[in-house]
Amino acid sequence: MTLADYDFSAINYSLYEQNYEDAYNLVEADKKILYGDKGQVLYDLDRGILSHYGKEYLRSNEELSGAEQGIYDLYATSVTQTINSFLMNDTVVDYSGEVYEDIYTNLFMALNYIHLDDMEDAFVEIRRFDNKLKFASEKYVDLIAAANEENMANGGSPVEIPSIEFHNSALARYISMILYRSTGKLDSALVDKKYIDSAFLTQKKLYDFPKPKTIEEELQIPASKARLNVIAFSGRSPIKREEIIRLIFSEDLYYKVAFPVMEKQYSGITSIDVMVTPLDNNNVPIESDLQKISMEKIESIENIAIDTFAQKQTLLYTKAIARSLSKTVGSSLLGYAASETGSGILSVLQLVSLFAIEATERADVRTSRFFPGAAWVTGITLDPGEYRVTVQYKNRSGKIVSSETEDLIVEKNSLNIVESVCLK
Repeated sequence: MTLADYDFSAINYSLYEQNYEDAYNLVEADKKILYGDKGQVLYDLDRGILSHYGKEYLRSNEELSGAEQGIYDLYATSVTQTINSFLMNDTVVDYSGEVYEDIYTNLFMALNYIHLDDMEDAFVEIRRFDNKLKFASEKYVDLIAAANEENMANGGSPVEIPSIEFHNSALARYISMILYRSTGKLDSALVDKKYIDSAFLTQKKLYDFPKPKTIEEELQIPASKARLNVIAFSGRSPIKREEIIRLIFSEDLYYKVAFPVMEKQYSGITSIDVMVTPLDNNNVPIESDLQKISMEKIESIENIAIDTFAQKQTLLYTKAIARSLSKTVGSSLLGYAASETGSGILSVLQLVSLFAIEATERADVRTSRFFPGAAWVTGITLDPGEYRVTVQYKNRSGKIVSSETEDLIVEKNSLNIVESVCLK
């Protein structure tokens, strides 16, 4: 069995039932089929995210750290491969991660550290996220230029290098803001709040929804009160599919270009509500004091995934053209030699060459499968005490399709955070 034949229904069922440890075990059991010999980074990414969802925060950090190191190590290798060999199909090299996978690895590691009550290392991961983001827009520029040179050497035309719009993450700034607030560094928290405002003002294609109103309340907490913050993730990040272009020059001469296209996955979640109920001394909810608040979207991870993939996609497309042109030129020369000499052997070789072009030109559609598609936030100011928090995920008709409940003690001058996820 190959990955193309793999049935993901069992894994998807576990995800939809929020049984992330079962999904993790299924991935472990079938890792040879799912990842092969060239998918260690992908294997670590998928395990790390599933571990995070399953609240295995130490294990998640180990796995995501392994993925991050693998991406770093393979980037230098991919540069050498791209510049020195345009004949190598992308499906046979080690998967080196996408930009969004690399940067969001640090964000989920930051959340892991928050849940582990390690705020210092959480800050470190947020800074690493930001540093990677500054480099993201330039990551593939030189490689595309090199691929363009190879294309032009074979008679092709250069492709335009697309710009990346994503340069400021509202979600990362939100997490940083509430971290700073919890440590009493309100000036730094205010800087992050201004960056959130800027993210929505300057990246409208990515943030094509209103800025969360709750953000205005985050730095206005009375001294006697406590703040509860809720972060929720919904949907699934984009997948890749193969797109094929064939350009026919003559009856027996054409070239085939196969390249990946990133597509969003459908999510039925259109709204999320949070029910906050105080608990009495016997841990019984005081229903008369229940408060209901709505969550607001703060980040479209799917929009950002597609935006940051644009340059990589252009690189893969340009490499595919260079590779196909090189093969087509070889086939054309065989055809010319066969017609000049009348050699049947050369004609057969040309036919074999054309079949090889058709069979070997495949797009690399590998990608992580378990990152969420969107992030949502809300906050509520409360009296210090113990509360029951229920997060309800609803579809377009208002039906609750999933819910999660957690009890926690909400304290003053502390980071009181509930995280929830629904991948439907």
